[in-house]
Amino acid sequence: TTLFRSLATPMESIPSDEKLQKGIQQFVDSPSGRRVEYRLLGRCRPEDPVLLYCHGMCPIGLGPTWATFALARSEARNGGPSSSEAIDQLPWKIVSVARGGYDRSTLNKRPADWTLEDAVVDYMAVMDAVKANTFAICGHSSGGMNALHIAYQNPDRVTAILLNCCDANYGPGFPKGKKKNSKVKKSDDVTYVDAAAWIRPGGLCRCCCYNPCCCCFYCCPTGIFSDIHVEVKPAPYKLEDIKCPAIIVCGLKDDAVDPNASRFHASKLPNARLQLFPQMGHCQMPAAAFDRTLEELHKLAGGTE
Repeated sequence: TTLFRSLATPMESIPSDEKLQKGIQQFVDSPSGRRVEYRLLGRCRPEDPVLLYCHGMCPIGLGPTWATFALARSEARNGGPSSSEAIDQLPWKIVSVARGGYDRSTLNKRPADWTLEDAVVDYMAVMDAVKANTFAICGHSSGGMNALHIAYQNPDRVTAILLNCCDANYGPGFPKGKKKNSKVKKSDDVTYVDAAAWIRPGGLCRCCCYNPCCCCFYCCPTGIFSDIHVEVKPAPYKLEDIKCPAIIVCGLKDDAVDPNASRFHASKLPNARLQLFPQMGHCQMPAAAFDRTLEELHKLAGGTE
């Protein structure tokens, strides 16, 4: 058990009377018994809709509740605003949540026992705390499955979804392809490859992941190991039953997630739009495309499109 490290600060050391303030680390006690960290980003005016951000796998020091969202928007050029300045001006109240085992969110079970249901309990505890009766969701990479399950379980509260280079489920029986980004005919079912299979249970490098001699032992928070396990468990949601509008963004030069995972989501979600970017890598959208996509999501979340 000593190998299952949690970087989260013990609950008793965190003040429980913090007010809702923009940009600072804040905490909610979840019904799960875990303490969940989150930040508020964006413009945060009273009229701004709420956007829940579900981060992907994130190494120690990067800060999933802020930095990974900022990294998704490649720096503007020609004198435009930086990512941090642009995000601060977005007409949203962005609720960026750290899943169990990331940053100072606690994890009270083994990573192998973590489920999407666990994640949803914590996410919804935060959304209740910020009094978000309805909200849109933005999921990046491994955050996509979390976003989908939140939408599946809360159809009356989730208004729209944005999936940015997101993983699909790699559980038993998933439509496994032969190679990444293989061509798909309209008449074919979409298949995809688990690009992270080498670090999954039974994978080539799995034996090293909990080894103190491996760099992963020191640079990977416990939450990464939870994500590694949860993505190969049977999906608890049905894509066909997620009816809210969905924008799916995919970079064709993604070296971390098979672009066909995005095509698969687009083929199954009943109200989805797929946007392909030929020169885009993993999750890092061109600044103009990022701003345009968030504006489109804003319209969908507000019911104006």
